[in-house]
Amino acid sequence: MYLRLISISAFVLSILLFSSCKTAEVQQHRVIRPAEWPTSSWTQNQYKNYFDSSLTKFPLEGIWTLKESFTWKNPTQNVSGMLRPSNIYRLAIVHDSTLHNYDYYAVLLESDDTNWTPGSLKGYLRRTAYSDYYEYLFFDENFESEKGFLPKDDNNWAYNTSQLIYNELGLNIETSKYLVLFKVYPPFDRIGNPADTSLKGTGSGFLISKSGLIVTNHHVIENMNKIEVVFPEKNIKKSGTIKLVDNKNDLAIIQLNDFKYSEISDSDIPYSIADFKSVKVGQEVFTLGFPVSDVLGSECSRLSIGNISSMYGLTENPVLMQISAPIQPGNSGGPVFNTKGEIAGVIVSSLNSSAFWNAKGTMPQNVNFAIKSLYLQSLISMLSEGNELKESKTDKKKDSIENLVEKFKPFIVQIKIY
Repeated sequence: MYLRLISISAFVLSILLFSSCKTAEVQQHRVIRPAEWPTSSWTQNQYKNYFDSSLTKFPLEGIWTLKESFTWKNPTQNVSGMLRPSNIYRLAIVHDSTLHNYDYYAVLLESDDTNWTPGSLKGYLRRTAYSDYYEYLFFDENFESEKGFLPKDDNNWAYNTSQLIYNELGLNIETSKYLVLFKVYPPFDRIGNPADTSLKGTGSGFLISKSGLIVTNHHVIENMNKIEVVFPEKNIKKSGTIKLVDNKNDLAIIQLNDFKYSEISDSDIPYSIADFKSVKVGQEVFTLGFPVSDVLGSECSRLSIGNISSMYGLTENPVLMQISAPIQPGNSGGPVFNTKGEIAGVIVSSLNSSAFWNAKGTMPQNVNFAIKSLYLQSLISMLSEGNELKESKTDKKKDSIENLVEKFKPFIVQIKIY
């Protein structure tokens, strides 16, 4: 499976010459395969055995068919045709954490193109912040690199591009290239271990949209097989999928499946996101979540109250703020509210007491951290529902914590990862 990585020589793609309005001929050009090219010695069966034994958790890992279609059209003469025959490749796409800039590499398994031999590196893919988009770098039939984005269409990824070419006769010809990846092995329902129903971890989260979007930490849902979101106040459980992630700032947004907002409430979401300029050291804050639920239980969310201790995290980290509200494992991803009913941050971590004791000989007290609301606002602004919380009609007047808790509890969720 080891790939010999080398520098890739570029070759110039020949230009199409159109001899008339009615017909088009493709100028023949000779493809020269580079003397050296990254290769894998594994066969298709070896890759299948690998995918079977690894019980992959990565959605792109597997065997795929890649089809490239090329067409042309003269809009003024209303004539069209195939620019050249379609290329169909069978690829093994493998996740590799050692790659410098990408998450996956693609190796050719089968092809009708005699210039491409089995085992040849065909390209790379990497995740984007959107779960339904991947960025790719593929090598085309001429061994030239081509970059683009693949949006998801059901369980396939497809890409279409077109351009106008003006030739020396003054004709304008529209050329199109259509690329589609279709998974053939293993089946999607075999991603991960279907027999593994054991609970791997829990966290907290909160609803931000009537369409069923939940905020939590990225580390809560990382490396999961299945996400279950529980609304304890309503005795409702929903499955979820990852909608959007911010790895750098440890935030994630989950999309609930088969969600009906009317099951949760008949009024608007009762909180909004704070303007972070108004968040100050000393302000009283509270959080709702599900700490150590295996001990305390998960029939209802738990309240923790404190103050903002600093506008920075460890080593002056500007993404975080320090709070004194006690938190425990299971609080991760829960909201930090101020007394105006605004989200001031998202719980992320506490200081490691044992490590601090070993290093300093003293035990820290209530040194906990939350991601500032500024970074949450930036993330959800990327969504079509992003203005829903921003434009929330909360009165933003100070209220008692007990009143706010009563209003907020139905919207606080426990997240279970399997």
